[in-house]
Amino acid sequence: MKNKITFKRVELPQQWIDEAKRSSYKERLISIEDKLNNDIKEQIETEGLEFSLTLINKMRGSNDAIRVEMNKAYLDYTKTLKFIPKAEMQRVKQSFDDIANRLESINIWLFNQLQSIPIRLVEVKNRIIFDLKEVEQHIETIGVRSFTDTDREYVKLLNEATETLVKVRNFEIENGFAEYSTKALHVIPSLMEGLAPMFVACGLSTDATQGIVNLQYIINNTHRILVDQ
Repeated sequence: MKNKITFKRVELPQQWIDEAKRSSYKERLISIEDKLNNDIKEQIETEGLEFSLTLINKMRGSNDAIRVEMNKAYLDYTKTLKFIPKAEMQRVKQSFDDIANRLESINIWLFNQLQSIPIRLVEVKNRIIFDLKEVEQHIETIGVRSFTDTDREYVKLLNEATETLVKVRNFEIENGFAEYSTKALHVIPSLMEGLAPMFVACGLSTDATQGIVNLQYIINNTHRILVDQ
């Protein structure tokens, strides 16, 4: 004989916090910081630029900030010179454009990643990181769900229905009845090799959609099984 089911009532809290969602958000921030202070820093400094909070914030605010910066740097540079041959000016301009081209993907990545994060960046011990106080404040707003009286009434009804189903299923087990209360699918094996079996909806949950109890189980005597099966 199968073991009987033990019913356990559950209660819906006033508020529920998704800790996994909060942890995932923290991990995302850490991942961004690591990339920013390693790969991105190296690529920026390789171009001879200063890895600064000012530059990163500009990239955060616009996906073409590095191109704007390089155009400005080019103009500032040429203003200091009295005369530049046209060919040389074109060569210098191309040099600044090349830097913008090489750093464009970094700019776009930072813009896309940071647009959805409402936390300012700060510089701490030569690292650019998210402000820790703002991180903690924002985390408190993530994954919070409040439940209404209607939600709690729904769970109450589910508890009552489940408790009844458990009672019926235990009655079936005690008296050797075929499973009806908690069964949802009936498997019909295929008679032909290679064909998948059929799955037919059955049981109380299926019949309940029609608002009935299937008396054919009783009339046809198919509700009875041997206790030792």
